[in-house]
Amino acid sequence: MIVAQNFPKLSQAVGTCRHFMLYIVEVS
Repeated sequence: MIVAQNFPKLSQAVGTCRHFMLYIVEVS
């Protein structure tokens, strides 16, 4: 199951992107 193996990385990437967008909203 490649998808299950890569899911943590995908979830981490989504979390990082969300955090980055929230950071931009706070700054601007």
